[in-house]
Amino acid sequence: MVEPITGSGHIPSGDSQEADSYCVIGAGPSGLATSRALTRLGIPHVVYEKYTDVGGIWDIENPGTPMYESAHFISSKWTSGFIGFPMPGSLVDYPHHPHILAYLRRFADAYNLRRNIVFNASVSRIERADSGWRVHLQGGRTAIHRGVICASGVTWLPSLPAWPGSFEGEIRHSITYRSAQEFSGKRVLIVGLGNSGADIACDAARNALSAAVSVRRGYHFLPKHVHGWPIDVFSRRPEVLPEALRSIDLRACVAAIAGDPTRFGMPKPDHEFGQAHPLLSTQLLHYLAHGDIEVRPDIKQLDGRRVVFTDGSEMEVDLILAATGYQVKAPYLDDALFDFKGQRTAQYLNVFNLREHELFTIGFAEVAAGIYPLIDQMAHLLAHHLHDRLNRPETATAFETWKLKDDFDPRAGKRYVDSDRHSNYVDLTSYQAHTSLLCERFGWPELTHATYANAQEVQV
Repeated sequence: MVEPITGSGHIPSGDSQEADSYCVIGAGPSGLATSRALTRLGIPHVVYEKYTDVGGIWDIENPGTPMYESAHFISSKWTSGFIGFPMPGSLVDYPHHPHILAYLRRFADAYNLRRNIVFNASVSRIERADSGWRVHLQGGRTAIHRGVICASGVTWLPSLPAWPGSFEGEIRHSITYRSAQEFSGKRVLIVGLGNSGADIACDAARNALSAAVSVRRGYHFLPKHVHGWPIDVFSRRPEVLPEALRSIDLRACVAAIAGDPTRFGMPKPDHEFGQAHPLLSTQLLHYLAHGDIEVRPDIKQLDGRRVVFTDGSEMEVDLILAATGYQVKAPYLDDALFDFKGQRTAQYLNVFNLREHELFTIGFAEVAAGIYPLIDQMAHLLAHHLHDRLNRPETATAFETWKLKDDFDPRAGKRYVDSDRHSNYVDLTSYQAHTSLLCERFGWPELTHATYANAQEVQV
């Protein structure tokens, strides 16, 4: 077994006693944001990271990552940075994955977070113990922690459909996809058209013998730029826009640029705008308009190299690549630890377990915006609650009572489409407004850019 390497993070031996510290699982974006928030308030914790460095899914060399060579941030640099640690102005509007990885590593170094991390430490299971939570690491090591913060994300366990019939070609999930060269000389069918599926379909259009997408529903398309500015700037950072653009009719501009996707063979959306994650891809419209990508409905059955679709049409295919999303869970978590509402975990604010007061999740959410500010907000709330558990037990108890009766809906009452992807969707504006109310109620400072404006202010 590879021995863990670490800064000053503790290497468990046997049933190591870390009962005064919290365990954070994962040193990707969620784990780093959580460690920063805990460090700021002096809350003891250890971060277990299964790989050799920080970055999570954004390190294409990390085994099991869904990252691929052409991947870029789907939100712009203007809205995607951690609070108090903006992305460099020198970056392009939609940074490439190695730039995101470099940003995450600069973030870890700026706040001296590596000292809290144990690398090459893969968590295989967690369970309750008499004095806290027992964390099992691969190789037989265990440690007892006061609580567990699951920050490993939910893009590690792929959902792969089972289609009737048999297929003589290759069927893979997109988690295995890395390079467009994999499509050379092949007839490729991409199943599913989220933003990753759209990226991969465009790779296939440029490199495959033929390219098609199979979709169950239509999508609302958004251009990446309006008047030369990233589209998310108009709603999230209007202050950076030229004054003349701050009051434009954005919907009209979007309609003028994206147009009607049914003209290019896409089905008409069966939902209103805002009820599903929009498809942010100008490239896909380009390839659809030029006939380089063919649109097909859902798969009915497979027969040799033939794929038969629900409309009765069929086509010969060499490779089926399923961009069909991920299970909203982590491999080390037992479902019995959570309550569920349909397909989603019934976590208060997508963070606080309703039954286990020392079990938390950070980043187990989807949002139609840059997710790092949401992760920061989650980590901020959690850190202040844990600080209360250590220093203001009456306030901590009041919050535990409140979380059981607060009927706030992170989805802001929106009726999202019924799909696994949208099961943990969060409306960022409503979430931030509600957390402001919680900060006032429980005497916590609100999270602002000034909270982390100076990395040197972090406790050492």
